[in-house]
Amino acid sequence: MNIHPDFKIMMDEILGDEFDSFANALNEKPPISIRLNPLKPQNNFNLIQKVPWASHAYYLEEKPIYTLDPYFHAGHYYPQEASSMVIESIVKQLPLPPSPNILDACAAPGGKSTHLSSLFPLTSLIHSHEFNSHRSEILRQNIEKWAYPNCLVSYGPLQNLLKSGVKYDLILIDAPCSGEGMFRKEKEASTQWNRKKIEGCVSMQKEILKSMADLLADGGFIIYSTCTFNKLENEDRISNFISDGNFESIKITEIDGIDLISSHENNVHVYKSFPHRNKGEGFSFSILKKHGNKPDKEHHTKAWAHKKDLPLKGSEFLDLPFDSSTIIHQSTPSIIPSHLEDSILKIYESGLRIRHIGIPLGHYKGKDWFPAHGLSQSPFLNSNLTFVNLEKNVALDYLRANQYLLPEANSEQVWQIARFEEANLGWLKQINGKFKNYLPKEIRIHSL
Repeated sequence: MNIHPDFKIMMDEILGDEFDSFANALNEKPPISIRLNPLKPQNNFNLIQKVPWASHAYYLEEKPIYTLDPYFHAGHYYPQEASSMVIESIVKQLPLPPSPNILDACAAPGGKSTHLSSLFPLTSLIHSHEFNSHRSEILRQNIEKWAYPNCLVSYGPLQNLLKSGVKYDLILIDAPCSGEGMFRKEKEASTQWNRKKIEGCVSMQKEILKSMADLLADGGFIIYSTCTFNKLENEDRISNFISDGNFESIKITEIDGIDLISSHENNVHVYKSFPHRNKGEGFSFSILKKHGNKPDKEHHTKAWAHKKDLPLKGSEFLDLPFDSSTIIHQSTPSIIPSHLEDSILKIYESGLRIRHIGIPLGHYKGKDWFPAHGLSQSPFLNSNLTFVNLEKNVALDYLRANQYLLPEANSEQVWQIARFEEANLGWLKQINGKFKNYLPKEIRIHSL
Protein backbone atom coordinates (compact mmCIF):
# COMPACT_ATOMS: atom_id res chain seq x y z
CA MET A 1 0.00 0.00 0.00
CA ASN A 2 1.27 3.47 -0.90
CA ILE A 3 1.35 5.67 2.20
CA HIS A 4 0.97 9.43 1.84
CA PRO A 5 4.06 11.23 3.21
CA ASP A 6 1.91 13.52 5.39
CA PHE A 7 0.14 10.50 6.86
CA LYS A 8 3.48 8.90 7.71
CA ILE A 9 4.57 12.06 9.53
CA MET A 10 1.37 12.04 11.60
CA MET A 11 1.66 8.35 12.43
CA ASP A 12 5.36 8.61 13.33
CA GLU A 13 4.36 11.10 16.02
CA ILE A 14 1.89 8.62 17.51
CA LEU A 15 3.62 5.29 16.88
CA GLY A 16 7.35 6.01 16.91
CA ASP A 17 9.27 2.79 16.25
CA GLU A 18 5.97 0.86 15.82
CA PHE A 19 5.29 2.49 12.47
CA ASP A 20 6.86 -0.28 10.37
CA SER A 21 4.75 -2.92 12.13
CA PHE A 22 1.66 -0.79 11.51
CA ALA A 23 2.53 -0.30 7.82
CA ASN A 24 3.07 -4.04 7.38
CA ALA A 25 -0.32 -4.75 8.99
CA LEU A 26 -2.01 -2.58 6.35
CA ASN A 27 -0.95 -5.12 3.72
CA GLU A 28 -2.44 -8.08 5.59
CA LYS A 29 -5.85 -9.62 4.98
CA PRO A 30 -8.54 -7.86 7.06
CA PRO A 31 -10.18 -10.04 9.74
CA ILE A 32 -13.88 -10.84 9.44
CA SER A 33 -16.13 -10.53 12.49
CA ILE A 34 -19.81 -10.70 13.36
CA ARG A 35 -21.92 -10.01 16.41
CA LEU A 36 -24.91 -12.22 17.25
CA ASN A 37 -28.35 -10.91 18.13
CA PRO A 38 -28.96 -12.07 21.75
CA LEU A 39 -32.73 -12.25 21.13
CA LYS A 40 -32.31 -14.55 18.11
CA PRO A 41 -28.74 -15.86 18.00
CA GLN A 42 -29.23 -18.99 15.86
CA ASN A 43 -26.89 -19.26 12.88
CA ASN A 44 -25.05 -21.76 10.69
CA PHE A 45 -21.50 -20.58 11.37
CA ASN A 46 -18.77 -22.61 13.02
CA LEU A 47 -18.03 -20.07 15.75
CA ILE A 48 -14.77 -20.79 17.52
CA GLN A 49 -12.77 -17.61 18.13
CA LYS A 50 -14.46 -14.92 20.22
CA VAL A 51 -13.79 -11.21 20.04
CA PRO A 52 -12.32 -10.73 23.55
CA TRP A 53 -13.78 -7.30 24.28
CA ALA A 54 -17.40 -7.94 23.28
CA SER A 55 -19.94 -10.59 24.21
CA HIS A 56 -21.78 -12.47 21.42
CA ALA A 57 -19.00 -11.47 18.99
CA TYR A 58 -16.86 -13.82 16.90
CA TYR A 59 -14.25 -13.90 14.16
CA LEU A 60 -14.95 -15.88 10.99
CA GLU A 61 -12.27 -17.73 9.07
CA GLU A 62 -13.60 -16.55 5.71
CA LYS A 63 -16.00 -13.85 4.62
CA PRO A 64 -19.31 -15.50 3.69
CA ILE A 65 -21.74 -14.27 1.06
CA TYR A 66 -24.15 -12.68 3.51
CA THR A 67 -26.73 -12.13 0.77
CA LEU A 68 -27.14 -15.90 0.46
CA ASP A 69 -27.63 -16.49 4.18
CA PRO A 70 -31.28 -16.36 5.34
CA TYR A 71 -30.08 -15.79 8.92
CA PHE A 72 -28.49 -12.51 7.81
CA HIS A 73 -31.75 -11.32 6.27
CA ALA A 74 -33.61 -12.21 9.47
CA GLY A 75 -31.29 -10.17 11.70
CA HIS A 76 -29.70 -13.03 13.61
CA TYR A 77 -26.29 -11.38 13.40
CA TYR A 78 -24.60 -8.18 12.27
CA PRO A 79 -21.29 -8.11 10.34
CA GLN A 80 -19.26 -5.53 12.26
CA GLU A 81 -15.63 -4.51 12.45
CA ALA A 82 -14.20 -5.98 15.66
CA SER A 83 -12.31 -2.98 17.03
CA SER A 84 -15.44 -0.82 17.05
CA MET A 85 -17.12 -3.41 19.31
CA VAL A 86 -14.97 -2.09 22.17
CA ILE A 87 -17.92 0.27 22.75
CA GLU A 88 -19.40 -2.52 24.86
CA SER A 89 -16.47 -2.58 27.28
CA ILE A 90 -16.54 1.22 27.52
CA VAL A 91 -20.24 1.35 28.31
CA LYS A 92 -19.88 -1.22 31.08
CA GLN A 93 -17.49 1.12 32.91
CA LEU A 94 -19.90 4.08 32.95
CA PRO A 95 -22.18 4.75 35.95
CA LEU A 96 -25.40 4.97 33.95
CA PRO A 97 -28.95 4.72 35.37
CA PRO A 98 -30.67 1.30 35.13
CA SER A 99 -32.76 2.31 32.07
CA PRO A 100 -30.91 5.15 30.36
CA ASN A 101 -32.00 7.18 27.36
CA ILE A 102 -29.38 6.56 24.66
CA LEU A 103 -28.80 8.46 21.43
CA ASP A 104 -26.65 7.20 18.57
CA ALA A 105 -26.21 10.51 16.75
CA CYS A 106 -24.50 9.35 13.52
CA ALA A 107 -26.08 5.93 13.44
CA ALA A 108 -26.15 4.59 9.86
CA PRO A 109 -25.78 1.82 8.89
CA GLY A 110 -26.64 0.61 12.40
CA GLY A 111 -23.80 -1.48 13.78
CA LYS A 112 -23.33 0.47 16.99
CA SER A 113 -27.07 1.03 17.49
CA THR A 114 -27.79 -2.69 17.31
CA HIS A 115 -24.88 -3.29 19.66
CA LEU A 116 -26.11 -0.72 22.18
CA SER A 117 -29.62 -2.19 22.12
CA SER A 118 -28.23 -5.56 23.23
CA LEU A 119 -26.41 -4.02 26.23
CA PHE A 120 -29.35 -2.41 28.01
CA PRO A 121 -32.79 -3.53 29.23
CA LEU A 122 -35.81 -3.17 26.96
CA THR A 123 -36.91 -0.26 29.15
CA SER A 124 -34.01 1.83 27.77
CA LEU A 125 -34.68 4.10 24.82
CA ILE A 126 -32.30 3.46 21.91
CA HIS A 127 -32.70 6.44 19.60
CA SER A 128 -30.77 6.11 16.32
CA HIS A 129 -30.43 9.26 14.24
CA GLU A 130 -28.92 9.83 10.83
CA PHE A 131 -28.57 13.11 8.96
CA ASN A 132 -28.71 11.64 5.45
CA SER A 133 -32.14 10.47 4.29
CA HIS A 134 -30.86 7.64 2.07
CA ARG A 135 -28.56 6.29 4.77
CA SER A 136 -31.38 6.53 7.30
CA GLU A 137 -33.42 4.06 5.23
CA ILE A 138 -30.56 1.55 5.38
CA LEU A 139 -30.41 2.21 9.12
CA ARG A 140 -34.15 1.58 9.43
CA GLN A 141 -33.89 -1.75 7.62
CA ASN A 142 -31.11 -2.94 9.93
CA ILE A 143 -32.91 -1.80 13.08
CA GLU A 144 -36.16 -3.38 11.90
CA LYS A 145 -34.67 -6.82 11.38
CA TRP A 146 -32.64 -6.58 14.63
CA ALA A 147 -36.14 -6.21 16.08
CA TYR A 148 -35.68 -4.68 19.52
CA PRO A 149 -38.94 -3.02 20.60
CA ASN A 150 -37.24 -0.08 22.35
CA CYS A 151 -35.66 1.38 19.20
CA LEU A 152 -36.59 4.57 17.36
CA VAL A 153 -35.01 5.74 14.08
CA SER A 154 -35.09 9.37 12.94
CA TYR A 155 -33.33 11.47 10.31
CA GLY A 156 -32.57 15.05 9.34
CA PRO A 157 -30.42 17.91 10.68
CA LEU A 158 -29.01 17.24 14.14
CA GLN A 159 -30.36 20.57 15.37
CA ASN A 160 -33.89 19.19 14.96
CA LEU A 161 -33.22 16.77 17.81
CA LEU A 162 -33.30 19.71 20.21
CA LYS A 163 -36.99 20.37 19.50
CA SER A 164 -38.26 17.45 21.59
CA GLY A 165 -36.61 18.52 24.83
CA VAL A 166 -35.67 14.90 25.58
CA LYS A 167 -32.37 14.53 27.40
CA TYR A 168 -30.06 11.56 26.97
CA ASP A 169 -27.89 9.83 29.57
CA LEU A 170 -25.49 8.52 26.93
CA ILE A 171 -24.77 9.89 23.46
CA LEU A 172 -22.60 8.03 20.98
CA ILE A 173 -20.96 10.17 18.31
CA ASP A 174 -19.26 7.95 15.76
CA ALA A 175 -18.16 11.00 13.83
CA PRO A 176 -17.60 11.35 10.07
CA CYS A 177 -13.84 11.18 9.65
CA SER A 178 -10.96 10.83 7.20
CA GLY A 179 -11.04 7.03 7.56
CA GLU A 180 -7.38 6.29 8.31
CA GLY A 181 -8.39 3.26 10.33
CA MET A 182 -10.07 1.73 7.28
CA PHE A 183 -7.11 1.92 4.87
CA ARG A 184 -6.64 -1.84 4.89
CA LYS A 185 -10.32 -2.72 4.55
CA GLU A 186 -11.27 0.01 2.08
CA LYS A 187 -8.41 0.73 -0.33
CA GLU A 188 -10.09 3.85 -1.73
CA ALA A 189 -9.87 5.44 1.74
CA SER A 190 -6.08 5.62 1.44
CA THR A 191 -6.12 7.10 -2.07
CA GLN A 192 -8.68 9.75 -1.07
CA TRP A 193 -6.81 10.78 2.08
CA ASN A 194 -5.37 14.31 2.24
CA ARG A 195 -5.17 17.22 4.65
CA LYS A 196 -8.07 19.00 2.96
CA LYS A 197 -10.33 16.05 3.70
CA ILE A 198 -9.23 16.15 7.34
CA GLU A 199 -10.11 19.85 7.50
CA GLY A 200 -13.61 19.13 6.16
CA CYS A 201 -14.12 16.36 8.70
CA VAL A 202 -12.88 18.57 11.55
CA SER A 203 -15.47 21.19 10.65
CA MET A 204 -18.29 18.61 10.78
CA GLN A 205 -16.98 17.12 14.02
CA LYS A 206 -17.01 20.54 15.70
CA GLU A 207 -20.63 21.12 14.72
CA ILE A 208 -21.77 17.66 15.80
CA LEU A 209 -20.16 17.96 19.24
CA LYS A 210 -21.65 21.43 19.68
CA SER A 211 -25.14 20.15 18.77
CA MET A 212 -24.94 17.23 21.15
CA ALA A 213 -23.90 19.22 24.22
CA ASP A 214 -27.41 20.50 24.95
CA LEU A 215 -29.01 17.09 24.38
CA LEU A 216 -27.03 15.42 27.15
CA ALA A 217 -28.42 15.27 30.68
CA ASP A 218 -26.30 16.74 33.45
CA GLY A 219 -23.90 14.04 34.62
CA GLY A 220 -24.35 12.17 31.34
CA PHE A 221 -21.67 10.83 29.00
CA ILE A 222 -20.65 11.24 25.37
CA ILE A 223 -18.59 8.53 23.69
CA TYR A 224 -16.82 10.27 20.83
CA SER A 225 -15.27 7.86 18.32
CA THR A 226 -13.68 7.90 14.89
CA CYS A 227 -12.14 5.31 12.60
CA THR A 228 -9.10 7.53 12.18
CA PHE A 229 -5.87 8.10 14.10
CA ASN A 230 -4.64 11.67 13.62
CA LYS A 231 -4.70 14.13 16.52
CA LEU A 232 -6.60 16.80 14.59
CA GLU A 233 -9.74 14.65 14.58
CA ASN A 234 -9.27 13.17 18.05
CA GLU A 235 -7.11 14.87 20.71
CA ASP A 236 -7.55 18.36 19.26
CA ARG A 237 -11.31 17.92 18.90
CA ILE A 238 -11.70 16.88 22.52
CA SER A 239 -9.38 19.62 23.78
CA ASN A 240 -11.38 22.23 21.90
CA PHE A 241 -14.72 20.85 23.08
CA ILE A 242 -13.93 20.75 26.80
CA SER A 243 -12.25 24.18 26.83
CA ASP A 244 -15.46 25.95 27.96
CA GLY A 245 -15.48 23.93 31.19
CA ASN A 246 -18.88 22.25 30.76
CA PHE A 247 -17.37 18.84 30.04
CA GLU A 248 -14.40 16.84 31.19
CA SER A 249 -12.49 14.09 29.41
CA ILE A 250 -12.38 11.01 31.65
CA LYS A 251 -10.12 7.99 31.89
CA ILE A 252 -11.18 4.37 31.64
CA THR A 253 -9.56 1.34 33.21
CA GLU A 254 -7.71 -1.22 31.14
CA ILE A 255 -9.92 -3.36 28.91
CA ASP A 256 -9.16 -7.08 28.82
CA GLY A 257 -8.12 -8.49 25.47
CA ILE A 258 -7.41 -5.25 23.61
CA ASP A 259 -4.04 -3.47 23.47
CA LEU A 260 -4.75 0.26 23.18
CA ILE A 261 -2.40 3.18 22.66
CA SER A 262 -3.53 6.05 24.88
CA SER A 263 -2.63 9.71 25.28
CA HIS A 264 -3.30 11.80 28.38
CA GLU A 265 -1.95 15.29 27.74
CA ASN A 266 -3.62 18.32 29.33
CA ASN A 267 -6.44 16.20 30.82
CA VAL A 268 -7.47 14.97 27.35
CA HIS A 269 -7.73 11.17 27.34
CA VAL A 270 -7.83 9.44 23.94
CA TYR A 271 -7.57 5.70 23.25
CA LYS A 272 -6.63 4.13 19.91
CA SER A 273 -6.70 0.60 18.54
CA PHE A 274 -4.25 -0.12 15.71
CA PRO A 275 -4.35 -3.16 13.38
CA HIS A 276 -0.80 -4.24 14.24
CA ARG A 277 -1.77 -4.53 17.91
CA ASN A 278 -5.29 -5.93 17.70
CA LYS A 279 -7.26 -8.17 15.37
CA GLY A 280 -9.36 -5.45 13.83
CA GLU A 281 -9.19 -2.17 11.94
CA GLY A 282 -8.36 1.27 13.34
CA PHE A 283 -10.56 2.87 15.97
CA SER A 284 -10.14 5.85 18.32
CA PHE A 285 -12.38 7.00 21.16
CA SER A 286 -12.76 9.37 24.09
CA ILE A 287 -15.30 9.59 26.91
CA LEU A 288 -16.70 12.96 27.93
CA LYS A 289 -18.72 13.66 31.06
CA LYS A 290 -21.06 16.62 31.38
CA HIS A 291 -20.75 18.54 34.63
CA GLY A 292 -23.72 18.95 36.96
CA ASN A 293 -26.06 16.75 38.92
CA LYS A 294 -28.47 14.77 36.81
CA PRO A 295 -32.06 15.97 37.42
CA ASP A 296 -35.13 13.80 37.47
CA LYS A 297 -36.38 13.04 33.98
CA GLU A 298 -39.14 15.31 32.77
CA HIS A 299 -42.57 13.86 32.20
CA HIS A 300 -44.49 14.61 29.07
CA THR A 301 -48.20 15.24 28.83
CA LYS A 302 -49.51 12.38 26.75
CA ALA A 303 -50.95 13.21 23.36
CA TRP A 304 -53.72 10.71 23.01
CA ALA A 305 -54.20 11.39 19.30
CA HIS A 306 -51.13 9.23 18.70
CA LYS A 307 -51.77 6.78 21.51
CA LYS A 308 -53.92 3.65 21.41
CA ASP A 309 -54.49 0.89 23.93
CA LEU A 310 -54.18 -2.79 23.10
CA PRO A 311 -55.69 -4.97 21.79
CA LEU A 312 -54.97 -4.07 18.18
CA LYS A 313 -54.82 -6.26 15.10
CA GLY A 314 -51.48 -8.08 15.03
CA SER A 315 -50.88 -7.88 18.78
CA GLU A 316 -52.44 -11.34 19.20
CA PHE A 317 -49.32 -12.77 17.54
CA LEU A 318 -47.02 -11.49 20.30
CA ASP A 319 -46.09 -12.64 23.79
CA LEU A 320 -44.28 -9.66 25.27
CA PRO A 321 -41.97 -9.80 28.31
CA PHE A 322 -42.72 -6.17 29.19
CA ASP A 323 -45.66 -3.84 29.79
CA SER A 324 -46.53 -2.24 26.47
CA SER A 325 -48.14 0.82 24.97
CA THR A 326 -49.00 1.57 21.37
CA ILE A 327 -48.25 4.66 19.30
CA ILE A 328 -49.60 5.37 15.81
CA HIS A 329 -46.92 6.19 13.24
CA GLN A 330 -47.89 6.76 9.60
CA SER A 331 -51.21 4.98 10.15
CA THR A 332 -49.41 1.94 11.57
CA PRO A 333 -49.72 1.09 15.28
CA SER A 334 -46.34 0.29 16.83
CA ILE A 335 -45.81 -1.41 20.17
CA ILE A 336 -43.31 0.11 22.59
CA PRO A 337 -42.38 -0.62 26.22
CA SER A 338 -44.72 1.49 28.40
CA HIS A 339 -41.73 2.88 30.28
CA LEU A 340 -40.68 4.74 27.11
CA GLU A 341 -44.05 6.19 26.22
CA ASP A 342 -43.43 9.72 27.49
CA SER A 343 -40.06 10.12 25.78
CA ILE A 344 -41.16 8.62 22.47
CA LEU A 345 -44.32 10.73 22.33
CA LYS A 346 -42.25 13.81 23.05
CA ILE A 347 -39.87 12.96 20.19
CA TYR A 348 -42.74 12.07 17.88
CA GLU A 349 -44.64 15.30 18.46
CA SER A 350 -41.55 17.48 18.07
CA GLY A 351 -41.87 17.17 14.30
CA LEU A 352 -38.69 15.13 13.97
CA ARG A 353 -38.80 12.91 10.90
CA ILE A 354 -39.30 9.32 12.08
CA ARG A 355 -38.43 6.17 10.13
CA HIS A 356 -39.19 3.45 12.68
CA ILE A 357 -40.70 2.98 16.13
CA GLY A 358 -40.82 -0.20 18.24
CA ILE A 359 -42.65 -3.21 16.80
CA PRO A 360 -44.86 -2.10 13.89
CA LEU A 361 -48.05 -4.17 13.70
CA GLY A 362 -49.66 -3.44 10.34
CA HIS A 363 -52.17 -1.25 8.56
CA TYR A 364 -55.61 -1.38 6.96
CA LYS A 365 -56.24 -0.81 3.29
CA GLY A 366 -59.98 -0.56 3.02
CA LYS A 367 -61.30 -3.49 5.05
CA ASP A 368 -58.18 -5.61 4.54
CA TRP A 369 -55.39 -5.72 7.10
CA PHE A 370 -51.75 -6.03 6.03
CA PRO A 371 -49.10 -6.96 8.62
CA ALA A 372 -45.88 -4.96 8.85
CA HIS A 373 -42.63 -6.66 7.92
CA GLY A 374 -41.23 -5.55 11.26
CA LEU A 375 -43.83 -7.67 13.04
CA SER A 376 -42.54 -10.78 11.24
CA GLN A 377 -39.04 -10.04 12.58
CA SER A 378 -39.99 -9.80 16.25
CA PRO A 379 -38.42 -12.41 18.54
CA PHE A 380 -41.65 -12.37 20.58
CA LEU A 381 -43.93 -14.06 18.03
CA ASN A 382 -46.12 -16.77 19.52
CA SER A 383 -47.77 -20.01 18.42
CA ASN A 384 -50.94 -18.24 17.21
CA LEU A 385 -49.10 -17.88 13.91
CA THR A 386 -48.47 -20.53 11.31
CA PHE A 387 -44.85 -20.88 10.19
CA VAL A 388 -44.07 -22.27 6.74
CA ASN A 389 -40.71 -24.06 6.78
CA LEU A 390 -38.70 -23.63 3.58
CA GLU A 391 -35.61 -25.38 2.25
CA LYS A 392 -32.69 -23.04 1.65
CA ASN A 393 -33.14 -22.79 -2.12
CA VAL A 394 -36.83 -21.98 -1.62
CA ALA A 395 -36.00 -19.52 1.15
CA LEU A 396 -33.60 -17.69 -1.18
CA ASP A 397 -36.25 -17.72 -3.87
CA TYR A 398 -38.65 -16.16 -1.37
CA LEU A 399 -36.03 -13.48 -0.57
CA ARG A 400 -35.86 -12.71 -4.28
CA ALA A 401 -39.63 -12.13 -4.05
CA ASN A 402 -40.41 -15.10 -6.27
CA GLN A 403 -43.23 -17.48 -5.42
CA TYR A 404 -42.86 -20.22 -7.98
CA LEU A 405 -41.23 -22.74 -5.63
CA LEU A 406 -43.46 -22.03 -2.64
CA PRO A 407 -45.29 -25.07 -1.23
CA GLU A 408 -49.04 -25.56 -1.01
CA ALA A 409 -50.64 -24.03 2.08
CA ASN A 410 -51.55 -26.49 4.84
CA SER A 411 -53.25 -23.91 7.04
CA GLU A 412 -56.26 -21.70 6.35
CA GLN A 413 -54.69 -18.82 8.26
CA VAL A 414 -54.51 -15.85 5.87
CA TRP A 415 -51.14 -14.49 7.02
CA GLN A 416 -48.30 -16.91 7.65
CA ILE A 417 -44.54 -16.58 8.23
CA ALA A 418 -41.96 -17.87 5.75
CA ARG A 419 -39.20 -19.48 7.79
CA PHE A 420 -35.82 -21.07 7.12
CA GLU A 421 -34.84 -23.23 10.11
CA GLU A 422 -35.05 -20.68 12.99
CA ALA A 423 -34.98 -17.59 10.76
CA ASN A 424 -38.29 -15.79 10.17
CA LEU A 425 -38.03 -14.20 6.73
CA GLY A 426 -41.33 -12.40 6.19
CA TRP A 427 -45.00 -12.73 5.35
CA LEU A 428 -46.87 -15.06 3.05
CA LYS A 429 -50.53 -14.48 2.26
CA GLN A 430 -52.63 -17.60 1.81
CA ILE A 431 -55.29 -17.26 -0.88
CA ASN A 432 -57.32 -20.37 -1.73
CA GLY A 433 -54.50 -22.71 -0.72
CA LYS A 434 -51.84 -20.78 -2.64
CA PHE A 435 -49.22 -18.39 -1.22
CA LYS A 436 -48.44 -14.87 -2.34
CA ASN A 437 -45.04 -13.43 -1.42
CA TYR A 438 -45.27 -10.18 0.59
CA LEU A 439 -41.58 -9.42 1.13
CA PRO A 440 -41.10 -5.61 0.83
CA LYS A 441 -39.42 -4.48 -2.38
CA GLU A 442 -36.66 -2.55 -0.65
CA ILE A 443 -35.22 -5.59 1.14
CA ARG A 444 -35.41 -8.20 -1.61
CA ILE A 445 -32.33 -9.84 -3.10
CA HIS A 446 -31.87 -8.13 -6.43
CA SER A 447 -28.39 -9.22 -7.46
CA LEU A 448 -25.10 -10.61 -6.12
